[in-house]
Amino acid sequence: MNTIRQIEKIERLHKFIKGNCSGDTRALSERLGVSRRTVQYYLQELRELGAIISYDDMQKTYYYENQFEIKFVFEITVSV
Repeated sequence: MNTIRQIEKIERLHKFIKGNCSGDTRALSERLGVSRRTVQYYLQELRELGAIISYDDMQKTYYYENQFEIKFVFEITVSV
């Protein structure tokens, strides 16, 4: 289940970045309930997937410099 929680947090991070309302790593760590280092790890993961992410000092937010979209799809089937 830890993997699912991580993916949910990355999805939330993506929404914050898309909405230009992320804040800095400290704010993100509080909003996501993870450490600042984990936020930096998530940002790096998004970059490795092709996102060009920058930080705006004036608005205090991360933003995408390219058209980046991410969508996770889960399907769980249990048979008896």
